[in-house]
Formats: sequence, structure tokens, C-alpha cells
Amino acid sequence: MEIKQGGVVSRLLADVPIPRMFRAEQLFPRERIAPADIPAAVAGELSREPFRSKIRPGMSIAITAGSRGIANVDLITRSIVDFVKARGAVPFIVPAMGSHGGATAEGQLEVLASYGITPEAMGCEIRSSMEVVELGTSDTGLPVYLDKNAYEADGIIVSCRLKPHNAFRGPYESGPCKMLAVGLGKQKGAERVHSDGMGKIGANIPSIAKVILARAPILFALPCIENAYDETCRIEAIDRTTLSPGSRSCSSSPLSGCPPCWWAPATCWWWTRRARTTRAPAWTPTSPAPFPPSTPTAGWRCSAPAFSI
Repeated sequence: MEIKQGGVVSRLLADVPIPRMFRAEQLFPRERIAPADIPAAVAGELSREPFRSKIRPGMSIAITAGSRGIANVDLITRSIVDFVKARGAVPFIVPAMGSHGGATAEGQLEVLASYGITPEAMGCEIRSSMEVVELGTSDTGLPVYLDKNAYEADGIIVSCRLKPHNAFRGPYESGPCKMLAVGLGKQKGAERVHSDGMGKIGANIPSIAKVILARAPILFALPCIENAYDETCRIEAIDRTTLSPGSRSCSSSPLSGCPPCWWAPATCWWWTRRARTTRAPAWTPTSPAPFPPSTPTAGWRCSAPAFSI
């Protein structure tokens, strides 16, 4: 943000002492997988054991596709479809987006089409329905639902994005377990997961996913991770045994691209009451270091004073 002298802000703060300010640019790691390399990355992961041998000739395989704006989601989904076909199995795509798309089968097809996921583009059928089967009750007392088309398949591959959620914290946030509990739960499942409020979602998701993993034909998950620039940077298959609540494979990976908060003697102006009355940082730095940081791929870069009032 730039503030020009003589403007409205200048007049409002005419009698307020303001410290020197610096314009700072935050730098993030930018490891990425180029779109052209995504098919090979997907095939490479699925060719590893135990994933490869789980897809056998003649099997009916449901592949999930969600409603979030995931980078390269059409390429990733098509690459999974192609690998399943190469193994001699019969893939189909299932919209896994809870109540999104107006909670209708047609609306969810429209959401997928907006991301380039259509039967023609994917080379396979998309089976969209809001019909679910009830699998049991979670240990938090909630009924557990699963998309009927997916449940009746010989196997389910959970394709999704793994990242921290923007509204709650817990051992499992946005990723395979949420795709099972909310996405494949369709409208009924999404309603139950959210029924206790945001404070309980972090507990409801793994408890519901535990039932689904025990009673549905989940083969494995293939989550992608995006960097700070919304680019695909990692694709990694996770076996169903590792998805089980109690095991937290990859749970911290999406956070690894977040740089620490670097702090230095320069006056940084945090718009909080504490920051306005002290030179201490608004939160404790995770890795004290010189300012600007010596690492060129992460941290903060500070220029000369950007403006004064």
C-alpha cells in the first residue's frame, strides 16, 4: 500500500506521530511442477508400490474431483484416469464437493465443467448423484455418509489438495480425510460435519474418516500441494493405512513453504494496540536471523523508507 502526502489519510493522521516505515516484500520458496510435467509426476507416484498393484484389470475405480480451484486439477485428474486405464481398470469420476454446486447432481457437474473436467476431456464417465449410503456412526456420535456411486466401485482413489484450512485448526484440515468426510459425504455428510460448529470440525473430520476407511473401498489418496503462488509443487500418493487417524503423514508439508517471520531493529509497524506501543514484534519470530535474511528464497526483503506522513 502506498500513501501519498496530502491525501485523506495524511489529514486524518496530521497530529499522530508515525515512525519511519519500510516497504517489505515477502519471499517464498517457488518449487513447482510445470504443467507439462504433471502427467509424468502422477504416473511416477502411482507406479510405486503398493499403489500400482492395487489397480487391477477389470476393476471399477472411482476418482474424486472437488469444487476448489486447484491448480492444474484437470491435468491431475486426467493423468489419474489415464494411469487407471493403462492398468486395465475402468475409471469414472465422482464429484466430491459436499453441498457445493447447489447440492444437486447437475450443479456439481457444472462446477467440474468450469474446471475443464468433462467426460470428453477426461476420457471417462462422470457419475454425479447426491445419493449416499450410511456407513455407521462416528465416535463423536455423527452418522457417516458416502457417495453411493463411489461406495459401489471396486476401489476409490482420493484426489485432492492438501493444505491448512482457513477457518479451523486440527490434526487433519484440508486434505484426504476432509475429502472423505465432507466431499464424498455429499450434502448429508457436509451438514453433519458442520453441525457442531467450526470449533468441532477438527474432531469430526478424522472420526468420520475413520469409519469410511474401515467400511468403504478406499485404495489410496493422491493429494497435491501448492506453493505460495498457487502453483502445483508436489504430488504424493498416500496409502490408506497412512490416511488412518492416528497417522499424520504429510500433515505439515503444506506449511513447509511458509517462511518464518524475520525480525530486525528496523521499525515495522504492526496495526495492533501492542505494536503501536512497543518496538517488540507482534508475534515471536520462529527463527531469529539478520534482517534482511541471508536465505534468498524465504523471509522478508526490506527497502528504504517507502513513505512518510
